[in-house]
Amino acid sequence: MGPFRVIRTMLLFHIFFNIIFFNSQQVNTKDGPINGIAQKTISGKTYYAFYSIPYAKPPVGTRRYQPPELTDPWTEPYDGRVEKPIICYQVWSDSEQENEDCLYMNVFTPVDPSEAVNSSLPVMVNIHGGGFIAGSGLESGGFSPKYLIEEDILVVSFNYRLGAFGFLSTGDDIIPGNLGLKDQILALKWVQRNIAAFGGDSTKVTISGQSAGAASVGYLVISPAAKGLFAGAILESGTSLCPWAYQRNQTKNTFKTDVSGADAVYQLSTQQGFIYAPVIEDTSNDSAISQFQYESLTQGNINKVPILIGVCSEEGLMNLDDNIDFTMNSYDTQPGYLVPQDLHIDYGTKEWNEVGNLIKQEYSPLSTFANNKAAGIKYFTEHDFVKAATKFAELASTFTDVYFYQFSYSGPIGFNTNHKYPGTGNVTHVEEWGYLYWGYSISEFPSEDQLMHNRMVALFTNFVKFQVPTPAKDPLFDNIVWPKVTNETFQYLNIGNFSDITLSVVNEKPKADRMTFWDNIYEKYGLSPFDTY
Repeated sequence: MGPFRVIRTMLLFHIFFNIIFFNSQQVNTKDGPINGIAQKTISGKTYYAFYSIPYAKPPVGTRRYQPPELTDPWTEPYDGRVEKPIICYQVWSDSEQENEDCLYMNVFTPVDPSEAVNSSLPVMVNIHGGGFIAGSGLESGGFSPKYLIEEDILVVSFNYRLGAFGFLSTGDDIIPGNLGLKDQILALKWVQRNIAAFGGDSTKVTISGQSAGAASVGYLVISPAAKGLFAGAILESGTSLCPWAYQRNQTKNTFKTDVSGADAVYQLSTQQGFIYAPVIEDTSNDSAISQFQYESLTQGNINKVPILIGVCSEEGLMNLDDNIDFTMNSYDTQPGYLVPQDLHIDYGTKEWNEVGNLIKQEYSPLSTFANNKAAGIKYFTEHDFVKAATKFAELASTFTDVYFYQFSYSGPIGFNTNHKYPGTGNVTHVEEWGYLYWGYSISEFPSEDQLMHNRMVALFTNFVKFQVPTPAKDPLFDNIVWPKVTNETFQYLNIGNFSDITLSVVNEKPKADRMTFWDNIYEKYGLSPFDTY
């Protein structure tokens, strides 16, 4: 290496060292001191990031398949200036980032740590999605707080155990299950204990989630173990009533999985095709969920906090994979496969076939599913998401304030701009993600997209700050005041219409006719108690 290259290398190291050192900030939590780093939002506002903070002891060795334990306090400053690229073990992945020691969280605050004692800002705690088998809370994984921070709230994200490590269950007290949910509850306890050190208000914590993260939020809403840990809940494209968000056959799944032996990590990380999700536990002291979701909501056994819940207009587009033709042909050959499991109708019976034919007639009366894939998309959208979300909102509204939306806008910031079939739109699962958690400048996008981005950020952060999405008439929202869902009237905010950014209040459920169809099916054929819907 020549002298010039040596000097240049030393200079670059010196610059990098000074950036890290002089931007370093420290907070003193009840667990110990943590160093963070000053950063800038897109508009240039300073905020402070504290990365990869351990909120629990590593769930390894004898702590594998056990409820999480609070981390031991430390005295030396913990280095939270750089995010550790660590994720929990995932199904269908062999990433080098995967590690059993994965229970870390990020905290982002607009408050200068030296002034935190004088601050008490609201807090959003985000729970990532990924079907309970994938995903992470990493900023480098796609979740950015930069636009949320500009609205003067704190943002927290974290990892929780997934797949077999987080949701394996033997159906008894050996491995009761829901370890991923218990990780989430412990993370919320950590926030309650420590968020004041970052300038946050522990009485103004709103939990939010997308997809399986939204289903997790739905479970926390009904979990006695989460009581007092949050003051509001946001559910985007998922609830605990969604049929995919509940594991009915946990014992069967568990005994398909050999977890003995020294290579358990390898064996469990490579399992594919199993359904890992929350389960109903017994009523032991450390259970997360011990009552069916539907019953909890019906009886009001919930944490009575304001709820913001929504769906996207074509959620079912997420099912457009290589197996779509096989799936559509299967529905044509045997309509009984369309019957929801939560009706508790025995497979292959006369009633099972009868209900399957009713569903097929409702969705594709004049054609096969194979020739009418739009009908299949509508079925997936409504069976997997909309009927569960509207029922969750309807039941919860008896006991607390509920606001409902349908995101119907398609723009370039979203995930899906071209993928659709004739007869359906293209606003796919969690399409609103980019309009909330985008980490880059939006200045190059069309003005309509920028406006939608600004609206979504404002609606969600308003809810975090005021527990209502539109606390007053505002030109940003066309002076619309978002109404609550009530026992008498189901009202929701329709956000956009394809490329149109219009906001409108609708005085019935989304997909109202087919929601009535499903209600009639459950009333006539369903066997209670229901679990999902």
